[in-house]
Order: sequence, then C-alpha cells, then structure tokens
Amino acid sequence: MTNVLIGYTGNVCSTPMVEYARSIEGVWVPILEQFDEYQLVQHFTDRKRVSSELANVLEALYRRRTSPYLETPSLLEQRGHGPIPTRDEKQDIVFKWRPMSRRARGSYKLRQVFSENDVRAAVIVRRSLSEQALKVYLSEKVYQSRHQQFAVAKLSEQDYAEYVNQQTQIRVTLSNAEMVQVGKIAKNFLERTHFMLQDMSYYFPAFNPMPAIIAEGVFTPGIDVNQYQTILSQLLGRPVRLPNATSPSVRKGGLNIENCENYEQVLSSRGLARLESKYEKLLARLNFISGPQSPEQSYPEPSKTPAEEVVASSLHEAA
Repeated sequence: MTNVLIGYTGNVCSTPMVEYARSIEGVWVPILEQFDEYQLVQHFTDRKRVSSELANVLEALYRRRTSPYLETPSLLEQRGHGPIPTRDEKQDIVFKWRPMSRRARGSYKLRQVFSENDVRAAVIVRRSLSEQALKVYLSEKVYQSRHQQFAVAKLSEQDYAEYVNQQTQIRVTLSNAEMVQVGKIAKNFLERTHFMLQDMSYYFPAFNPMPAIIAEGVFTPGIDVNQYQTILSQLLGRPVRLPNATSPSVRKGGLNIENCENYEQVLSSRGLARLESKYEKLLARLNFISGPQSPEQSYPEPSKTPAEEVVASSLHEAA
C-alpha cells in the first residue's frame, strides 16, 4: 500500500499526470482538485479552520472511511458514485494538491496526517519558466483563456481537427509592452513555484531534496507511455503498466512558442532571462526522478527522521 501526493501550481500538466493513473490496476485517484483551497472554502466557510477540516478529511480518506466532504456530489462523481474502495480493491492512493500555506492555522495537523500515513511526495514542474509564460500569454491574447486544454476537450473530432489546423496558421509578433506582460506572468509563476516548494518541504520534511517530475519529459503534449510508467513505478514502489489501449496522445490546447514570430527576442530579453535564471536555481534544488532533462534516478526513500520527531515538532509549533 502506497500513498502518493503530487504538488503542483497550475499549467504544469498535473491533470493528465493523475488522470492517467486512474487506469492503472490497484490505484485509486479519489479527487481532481477538490482538496485545493479554492474549492475547500466553498464547503468549509470558516477559512480559519480549512486546514484542520482537510486534515480530518485526509485522515478518513487514508483509513478508507467516509466523511461528509467525501460524500459531496463532486467527490462521489470522482469514484463513480460507488463506495470508498477497500485496500484490497485499490491498494494505492494518488492525487495532486496545491499545498496550503505552511503558515495557515492548523497546517501542523496536515503535516501530522501525511507523516502518520507514510505519504510519499513529489512535485510536477515545467522545464522552462520563460516558455511557460510565453505560451500562457499567447493563449490569453488569442483565445482570452490560459486553460485551452479544458476547452478543446469539449470539441468534436472534426472541430478539434479544424482547431489544430487553425493553430498552424497563427502568427503573433509581440511588442515591447507585451514582452513586459510576459515577464509579469513569468514572475507570478516563479513566485508560485517558490512558495509551492517551500510549503511542500514543510509538509514533507522527510523528502529532501524534493522528488520532481518535469512535465515536458512525460507530455510533449502527447503522453510518453514509457516515461509515464517509469515515473509511476518509482512513485508507487512497484512496476505498473498502463492499459494497452492507452492513447499515445492527448488533446493539446493553446499555442506554442513558435506561433510567436519574435519568440527568440522575447525569451532572450534581459528581464525574462533574469527570471529564468532564478527559476533554474529553484529546479537545481530538486531531485528529478526521471525524464530526458536529467539522469534517471530511483525514487528516494524518505530521510531517517522518525515520524515521532515530525509529530513532536508539529505539536511544539502549535503550542
């Protein structure tokens, strides 16, 4: 039995990373984003207790017991309106999470639950901050949305083929003012990644350096089945295989940097290059468990810090 949690920020292919895991034998993916704070506050109206409430939900989840939140319509839909699977039915739990701030009231309770249930942590990140920011800006400029992957999922096959064909014709040249806007997006992503990594380190102190997945090493944008199986096998500590019918490609939404006529000028701008350098320093602190961007490594075992020390430290902070 293995519990895996993948930290993320957004626009990093986190959805396909966990959704493909649903098809692996013995794996239960109980949520999509229902443990993220923006959804929790819609249910638990006392914002000061959100971390504590989530800790209670997670404790029930890992013990395969139900709770009122796990019986809400969106959570029921995630498990096909059936009961919570037993450990014999689904031995492993995998889901993604935008970690709550380590400074939130009750955060120590979350850290305690993760420690007591031997949750294995990893994060998923983009290879390049600058390229991510440019792609997001192009999508917002052309489509008025940065979440094209959800929009194209609703298209018919014919409409999607037309959408892809139209993308090959799109050419955009960014002005100096627009380059500044790309830089603002990059700065926001840098800050979000920085805080996400700090928060994940707080909740999972036994994993140092933090195991990481490069999104482009798995989705380009189609899924690299071999890479995906390798990474999931490392995370779960057992060999896993996707069903033979798994499609080698997924629908891509949004534009590529090549749709920008002057993308080389944009990416080499002084401000964006400085932010990219800071991002590379963040990535250098991580332990990439697989992918062509770094030597393949085995998933690290947590450090030998006893769970009792983690819990005692948490209780001390709460006092």
